[in-house]
Amino acid sequence: RSCARLGRATIDIVFVHSNGDDLAILQEGGVTRALRALRDRGVVRAIGFSGKTVEGHRRAIDEGYDALMIEYHPLDRSQRPALEEAAARGVGVVVKKALASGRVPPSEAVPFALAAPAVASVVIGSLRIDHRHTDLTQLTQAFEGSVGDVVHTLVVSGYSRDQQRQADQAALTILRRVG
Repeated sequence: RSCARLGRATIDIVFVHSNGDDLAILQEGGVTRALRALRDRGVVRAIGFSGKTVEGHRRAIDEGYDALMIEYHPLDRSQRPALEEAAARGVGVVVKKALASGRVPPSEAVPFALAAPAVASVVIGSLRIDHRHTDLTQLTQAFEGSVGDVVHTLVVSGYSRDQQRQADQAALTILRRVG
């Protein structure tokens, strides 16, 4: 049903988001079994776990998850062991909350997160809409205009389904390669 709603034959990645009880979610096993079955049938290309504990992330790696979503920033480096294990075991990582809920400027937080082992992507969000302009400006400056190139491609030039499929495939390739 999700594929139909999205207008896609497959979903690139599905993340299980933990409420903080990582091990209980993974030990119950139903979610993991269901996602593996979808991956095996080709409905989902990759499965991910967005947890809150090092132990939960390690268990997700042991359970065969392809990617992790981990909170990591200069003010909280407690997940570093999970990042290192993910890198050693070929599991991709998406960093969440890289800005530490607005306490770390994007120009510092994003390069810090991207330099960590196995990190393929950083998710940037904001609770306040008025932060978007400041955050985007800082990111553009930090990456010498590359964010501006992305915005131009998405907003000015448009983004076709074919380009989206190519980008999705490239993202999966990167996730597998960088581990």
